[in-house]
Amino acid sequence: MKIAILGIGGVGGFYGGKLAQHFSGKGKNEIIFIARGKHLEAIHEDGLKIIDGESEIIVHPDICTDDSSSLGKFDVLLVAVKTYSLLDAIRSVKNNITTETIVIPLMNGIEPYEILKHEFPEAKIFQGCCYLNAFIESPGTIKFRGGFDQIIFGFPDVQKRILIADLFSEAGINHSTDSDISKQVWEKFIFGSTLSGIGSMENESFGEIISNPEKKKLLQDLISECLSVANAKGIIFENGFSEKLISKVATYPFEARTSMQLDFANGKMTELETFTGYVVRSGNELGISLPNYCRVYDLLKLK
Repeated sequence: MKIAILGIGGVGGFYGGKLAQHFSGKGKNEIIFIARGKHLEAIHEDGLKIIDGESEIIVHPDICTDDSSSLGKFDVLLVAVKTYSLLDAIRSVKNNITTETIVIPLMNGIEPYEILKHEFPEAKIFQGCCYLNAFIESPGTIKFRGGFDQIIFGFPDVQKRILIADLFSEAGINHSTDSDISKQVWEKFIFGSTLSGIGSMENESFGEIISNPEKKKLLQDLISECLSVANAKGIIFENGFSEKLISKVATYPFEARTSMQLDFANGKMTELETFTGYVVRSGNELGISLPNYCRVYDLLKLK
């Protein structure tokens, strides 16, 4: 199969690296990295380095490019770009997508799945998400900082799911699958949305947030408000969900931060509208009061 990874940042680089480590150069599956700029140049010159604790690996995909126009049809496309870049990115690979292409978003937010379905109506669009704390440390280098290291994906066709599950298993990628993972996608979104909001506002790590009673209370309030939006959209969570989510935060390294926090800190474009603006807009549309979300959103817009 021809397997492309669109976006070789923290998530795309980490999982694309595992696929390249196992399959590249062996003829069974062709691994294609779609990257850009200095990151692309570094991968061309020295390969992609992935740092996980004390261990390091360097992988070389079969192809690394910023132009897929001559590469033919993709069998599988993993999409791991920032949400604000999604439309431009997927339109750049439109000619590589067929009715049989499996497209799996590994992105932040609730909206990417619907955008992909709209842009590629005939393709096999999976639901997908992952819990992973990884980032580009420097051009050509991905650093893994913790998380559950699991891809969750869903699609009604069980045979298509088995195909991807077998692919991930062979590459040593931890995964879970079901026909409908809407609830899991929302759970991941609530995790990322609330921590990105408070973390970017306070410029503090996961550990600093949950070890401070006042900030932990704000996190709980944000979770409660986001849950009210999810419930109004038909996604119902069990009692004790807030405590479960905060327990999950505690499993991450003390210094872990979200990608949005890092982007704010580094003066880059951020996914504020994806993580925080979406909840505020949904609350307005649904007539739900979200005082804490609105305060965080307003403060972050000033940043």
